Amino acid sequence: RFVALQDVTHGMARPCLVDVKMGRQQHTPGAHNSESKMRKSRETTSATLGFRLCGMQLYQGAQYTRQDKYQCRRHTKEQMQAILEAFFGHQSPG
Repeated sequence: RFVALQDVTHGMARPCLVDVKMGRQQHTPGAHNSESKMRKSRETTSATLGFRLCGMQLYQGAQYTRQDKYQCRRHTKEQMQAILEAFFGHQSPG
């Protein structure tokens, strides 16, 4: 058995992508490396919002803006609304 992945952006001129990890808990209690996963959950928006961004590619103006998982981990709860509005094409007020 295997999982076949498909390029769902094929044929799109300027695809925008976001990788979202859902859930407040990133580990199974008692699992190997659960302490580091608990720390990651506490230090990102996973614990407060129940999700975190793990990567993003956004076409703005005439170029792409890319953020890898390390950049996305630094996003705060307070920044998340503006980031999602930018991704979905809405301008943030102010």
